[in-house]
Amino acid sequence: GREYRLQSPARMTDTRRRVKVYTLNEDRQWDDRGTGHVSSCYVERLKGTSLLVRAESDGSLLLESKINPNTAYQKQQVQGKDPSVDITQEVVDESEEERFDDMSSPGLELPPCELNRLEDLAEMVASSLPSPLRREKLALAVENEGYIRKLLELFRVCEDLENREGLHHLYEIIKGIFLLNRTALFEVMFSDECIMDVIGCLEFDPALPQPRRHREFLTKTARFKEVIPISDPDLRQKIHQTYRVQYIQDMVLPTPSVFEENMLSTLHSFIFFNKVEIVGMLQVNFLKEFCAFSQTLQPQNRDAFFKTLSNMGILPALEVILLMGLLRTLLDPENMLATANVSLNTALRSVILVGYQFRCG
Repeated sequence: GREYRLQSPARMTDTRRRVKVYTLNEDRQWDDRGTGHVSSCYVERLKGTSLLVRAESDGSLLLESKINPNTAYQKQQVQGKDPSVDITQEVVDESEEERFDDMSSPGLELPPCELNRLEDLAEMVASSLPSPLRREKLALAVENEGYIRKLLELFRVCEDLENREGLHHLYEIIKGIFLLNRTALFEVMFSDECIMDVIGCLEFDPALPQPRRHREFLTKTARFKEVIPISDPDLRQKIHQTYRVQYIQDMVLPTPSVFEENMLSTLHSFIFFNKVEIVGMLQVNFLKEFCAFSQTLQPQNRDAFFKTLSNMGILPALEVILLMGLLRTLLDPENMLATANVSLNTALRSVILVGYQFRCG
């Protein structure tokens, strides 16, 4: 449905709650609908207490949305779904005093990473998520103290001891760390030594009667099949990592609310750029294999091979790849030119020279 965002301006001119209203358009961009004052009252047409925003300029109605009693509204972030008008609204209500306190207060001090303090940490994570400033402070504290690896060590202990309460707290903590939306934390969580334990933490959702078995699926059921031979260990590792992170996003993490979806943008970007890197690495390996194969052919067969590639339009495609600069730092056109000796097909030499000139120019 249509989405709205209400945000308190930096300064307030009177005691009423003054907000700006934004509409989320089809391009997922926020359009400014105007500034007004928010209030709540019973609306007969909607059969319930509703949020109202009237424009400060002319008193026109900018927003009218029934308050959903089943939604857990929060002090600084308010989000709800009005089934009668199919509208989602997000309200940010942070006073000047609260904002000043957050900016001037020191960084968060995390509790010791011990079994008997997991509940305290889970509460700290949950209370920090509604405020962008507190999320930032929590992310910095987790990153600077190497906290993720400590948490995963506790996870292994809790699992060995079948400590279900501790496992439930770890689920909430790790899920909260995902919502911190920080690349540096994802790089640790998605490393080879950590990612399976991260998935393990997310198996113990306290809302489910039994833990999920995601690790069992990934290690025993899922099978990696090579459509083309992959000899590069870095490329293979990147493919495995991307598959597992995509699995976390699609299958392991609970379906995010509108509020949480905006806080997972870095996770989406992590997957996207991994895929871009995989494509680039595949191109590099293809061209290296291509040049190595051409060396094994007799001169007459080699010329026929290049003529066939030219007729099929492959050589112009290679020229486009080189011009895009995808291979400038990963592949040295000079070495390719040396590999393709003087008698090689003119079309191939011209393509390689394009890449060389592009790099040097």
